[in-house]
Amino acid sequence: MELLTKEIPYSNKDKLVNITLPTELNEDLAEFVGIVAGDGHLNCFSKRNWNSFSITITGSISEDIEYFNIAVQPLFTRLFNTRLRVTYQTHKNYFNANNCSKAIVIYLNKNFQIPIGNKCSLIHIPRNIIESENLVLPFVRGLADTDFSLGFKNKGKSHSYPVIKGSFKSRAIVEDLNKVLRNFEFSTNVCFNESNFDKRFGIGYERHSIYISGHKNLERWMAIIGFRNPRLVSKYMTWKKLGFCPPNTKLKERLILLE
Repeated sequence: MELLTKEIPYSNKDKLVNITLPTELNEDLAEFVGIVAGDGHLNCFSKRNWNSFSITITGSISEDIEYFNIAVQPLFTRLFNTRLRVTYQTHKNYFNANNCSKAIVIYLNKNFQIPIGNKCSLIHIPRNIIESENLVLPFVRGLADTDFSLGFKNKGKSHSYPVIKGSFKSRAIVEDLNKVLRNFEFSTNVCFNESNFDKRFGIGYERHSIYISGHKNLERWMAIIGFRNPRLVSKYMTWKKLGFCPPNTKLKERLILLE
């Protein structure tokens, strides 16, 4: 699928570091767009007559940095011939991976309708991705690796009942996900207008969620979508090994259990 590239403006820095833009929509690009839809941000800061563009991907240092190193950074480099610069906020346990590229930001905005600025309530699965069975599942995997959770409920003696959950401020993306996953024969449940409270800032807000629950759903997910993020893979592997996954464990603790 051909993409808009010739009309995309390059900054002098883009030209200097030889930024490249994919001309065809493939599985790698669809997965990266899913990552940006999850934990990515496109920004443009204006100062007098000068605009600064940037793409930023955030994550937890303890839970997501390994995924960033083994999956996100190599994917970004393959697609755009450049790297993301990582800064760490160790006291808050998160990192920012940033690249100041005008071409990449405008390319993602024009081809995949990812908003520049606050995207939370506007994000959806891009039309050129949702219409292709070969592309939509890589997109879902990228989105899930960054913005989904995998938990195991206690329905008896142990935490063994799996629940995959995606929760967003955007109702549109939950509706898109529900349609896509049902087309691939997943059993889903959606809940709109959930009330949430952010203790960090002392504010309430609304979320919309999709739930993919049960053993069959999880095994089907791993068979046709899968996870790349060790945060999620380790939970699945612990469940497979022990028959349950202890709640409230960290990635390092699960890796020790798997050893």
